[in-house]
Amino acid sequence: MAERRTDRRTDRRTDIARTALDLLADTPVDRLTTRQLAQAVGLSQPGLFRHFATRHAIVTAAAELVRAELSAAAEEILADTCPPLGRLTRLVEAFAAYAQAHPGAPRLLLYDLALGEVGEAHAALLGTVDAQRAISTELVRQAVERGELPPELDVDSSARLLQAGLQGLVVQWLAADRHSALATQVQALVQTWTVAARAGVPARSAAPDAGPLAAHLLRLDVRPLLSGGLEPLEHILAALATLPPDGVLVVIAPFRPAPLLGLLRGRGHRLECEPEGDGSWRLEVLGLETPAPADLRQTTESGAVDLALAATQALPRGGCWLGRMNGVPRALLPELVRRGLTVAVDQASGGEALVVVRRA
Repeated sequence: MAERRTDRRTDRRTDIARTALDLLADTPVDRLTTRQLAQAVGLSQPGLFRHFATRHAIVTAAAELVRAELSAAAEEILADTCPPLGRLTRLVEAFAAYAQAHPGAPRLLLYDLALGEVGEAHAALLGTVDAQRAISTELVRQAVERGELPPELDVDSSARLLQAGLQGLVVQWLAADRHSALATQVQALVQTWTVAARAGVPARSAAPDAGPLAAHLLRLDVRPLLSGGLEPLEHILAALATLPPDGVLVVIAPFRPAPLLGLLRGRGHRLECEPEGDGSWRLEVLGLETPAPADLRQTTESGAVDLALAATQALPRGGCWLGRMNGVPRALLPELVRRGLTVAVDQASGGEALVVVRRA
């Protein structure tokens, strides 16, 4: 019974957030009142406050709803197997279609923050825009790799121009009567952008010299970024860009990073994504040349040590071995170092450990 009550409460909160988003299509954020909201959802004001403590909390919930729904749309598009430019076109069209269906979303994003009332809501929507730009940048990069776009194209600048064009069209559409077909304008935008991109405009500058070789096991906890209202996708892709082909990137997130999974699978990465005991999610991204980890979690500690020593003994120069174990193998690590191998370990919150061994 308690679970049903919780479900009803969650559904009611979602209904209120969606109603707020609908009202924002024609009501400025600073003029949206709890009285107006309560009337629209069929509640008294005290009844409304049983679900949300403040008007600000309702606006924030509306922004989080936008983030979740656009994230789901992006995940579906990224799971498609069509070429990168096709997915990029679908992504732009999906964002435009969402803006047309829910004009309160872009209005909320463009709200003047001078009133200082919707900081968390604005952060959620800015995170959505940042995620859109990061995904677009990755798809442009993939299009260059696939030969759909020329190698001299400045990937980052090109993606930013596409996003700026989309945002400009949405602003113009909001400023007009909103009866025009936004999809037609977006189609023309994508066609114009594609012509420029295929001509290599804007062109990238000379690449800087590469820095020192990155570590083969990187760990990135994106929870602080999200708490600060920042979208972590760009940081994840930047970390992945420094990773050697046989390395491993471990990402810790407060939720299952669904769009990222589709994006990385599209690049050919093998992924392991599991919930942690502390409520977070742990994502392991294996490099394109990283061997599959040996699963030694069902083996005794001494047996796991023996198997790991036997496997790493045969490693060639530059070779890499990965193993999953029930905990950090204290007896194994010094022996591996004594044999001239380099070792890195990442431990999950539940105690299990990923061990990466390399022969220099």
